[in-house]
Amino acid sequence: MSADNAPIAVVTGGGGGIGREICKTLARRGHAVSAWDISEEGLGQTADELAADGLACHVTTVDVADPDSVAAALASTVDDLGSPAVLVHAAGQIDFCDFEDLDAGRFRRMIDVHVLGAVHVMQAVLPSMTEAGHGRIVNFGSVAAFSGSARHAHYAAAKGAIVAMSKALAKGYGPRGVTINCVAPGAIDTNMFAQVDETALSYYADNPVGRIGRPEDVAAAVAYLVGPDSGFITGSVLHVNGGMYL
Repeated sequence: MSADNAPIAVVTGGGGGIGREICKTLARRGHAVSAWDISEEGLGQTADELAADGLACHVTTVDVADPDSVAAALASTVDDLGSPAVLVHAAGQIDFCDFEDLDAGRFRRMIDVHVLGAVHVMQAVLPSMTEAGHGRIVNFGSVAAFSGSARHAHYAAAKGAIVAMSKALAKGYGPRGVTINCVAPGAIDTNMFAQVDETALSYYADNPVGRIGRPEDVAAAVAYLVGPDSGFITGSVLHVNGGMYL
């Protein structure tokens, strides 16, 4: 499916709004893309939209919280495209609740998807990256990890953990040719964000740029961090929030 020598990119959450746009952007820039997502319907839409643009995309279902599922997804990608040189971990979920209603199960699921999901997918791809002496990893934080966010403390905690872990791993893997960075989106216009009520929407739009973000804004930031001009950047957080957090 991929052209010879095309860098292979895995995008988790590739069936969602931001992940789909990342898949499109990387494919347009010459990557052979493998979209991973728990939603078969979302993956089908991603494949269809890329095909409509004349772009190819390998897709595979995965639950990033399950290491066996991740191993199977990687095997599918390697069989079809080869070993990935790029990982974009955009898979995630959002869940609003008052703190007094936050039970252990709800908290654990947030950690399982975001934090352990990042652990599982990075552990899957890092061996081949280090063997090749080159790799690019972009994890997803959030403005919530830096400025806080009402009614989803567990989400903010999970995103903060991803940022801290990415910084730690950047120190260990930089000497082995792998850069590990984060993007931290603010409010982005996706189906997931549609769960936000009107009061919160007004709050998120109150930034210096004066609008809600678009998936293209995040995809462009990711494309830079995995591209050829970012080799001296690792352990960094690129904020994509219109100045909501400065």
